[in-house]
Amino acid sequence: AMAEREAPAFIQCGCRVSAEEIEQIKETVELFPGLSLNELVATIERFYVLRI
Repeated sequence: AMAEREAPAFIQCGCRVSAEEIEQIKETVELFPGLSLNELVATIERFYVLRI
């Protein structure tokens, strides 16, 4: 069996963003389609800050 590799990630503003986090961001955008870009950013930022 092949060893499972960690999903690719990228660095944004000096922070590593995992593939799982990208999926969570996509889910948030889909769950709240009426939010403005600023409101989406604030919502996603709150989730990220609470996680740390």
